[in-house]
Amino acid sequence: AATASAALADLPCPDAVRWRAAVSAAVGQWPEGDAVLRLVLGRGVDGVVAFAMISAVPDRVAAARREGVAAVTLVRPYWPLAAAKSLSYAANVAALRHAELAGAGDAVFVDATGAVLEGPRSAVVLAVSGSGGETVLVTPDASSILPSTSQRALFAAAAARGVECVYRRVEVSDLPAAQGVWLLSAITLAARVHTLDGRALAASPFESV
Repeated sequence: AATASAALADLPCPDAVRWRAAVSAAVGQWPEGDAVLRLVLGRGVDGVVAFAMISAVPDRVAAARREGVAAVTLVRPYWPLAAAKSLSYAANVAALRHAELAGAGDAVFVDATGAVLEGPRSAVVLAVSGSGGETVLVTPDASSILPSTSQRALFAAAAARGVECVYRRVEVSDLPAAQGVWLLSAITLAARVHTLDGRALAASPFESV
């Protein structure tokens, strides 16, 4: 993903060996406890700048993990560099700012047809009842959705435990009807959506996915 994003921005990406060395150096300086590790690649005055940065988990993230989040649905705007999550900050920050003004902490993008896509910084996952009453995990399959390592890791772990995992079209109306809705990301991990567009969603039978 990092290599693809670098190519879109016409940036040479350091090789994996140097990235791993930077990660090891950063982690080695962190005392203990949860942390956020970011790999940054960009242009500086003297050329390409690449570094690893480690910091404490923000209070916002800890609260989202513990309490869940309220979200609003938004039609995703066109963004020419949307094929790379690391390059889509302007549109995503605008969406999150809109959510904040609406009294929510996050957003769920939909397209013009009403299909659910993803969050500005997350993947959307639903728990629904299967034909036999079993729990099935579902994530939207629209071609414009960016690959999510967090969602794929969840599906791999769930499948290993015998849980069916499905990629399919998800409508906005599917969200309040689900057993649970979560926003997955590398930093927050899983935040349950407890309120959508001002409407409280049913309590999930699961504490987390």
